[in-house]
Amino acid sequence: MIAVGGIPISLAIVMPTTEKPVLIGTAGIFALPMSARAVNRVGLEVSSNNSLLMHAMESNTAGLIASVMAGGAILALLAR
Repeated sequence: MIAVGGIPISLAIVMPTTEKPVLIGTAGIFALPMSARAVNRVGLEVSSNNSLLMHAMESNTAGLIASVMAGGAILALLAR
């Protein structure tokens, strides 16, 4: 649901300025390794010098850690 909402917003922000593929928000926390591979594949199609796998995994991991921390905070608040 979050990814479905993020794609049109990122397209609205970036499409007027560029004609290259938009990768903003693509490396979400859903399907952790697969979304990073998809970002890397699209980046390699644009330019063979792009190596985006580690950068995409970094954003995946950061989003996953932030989600776990937010969930823990919510559980801690509900437990009181």
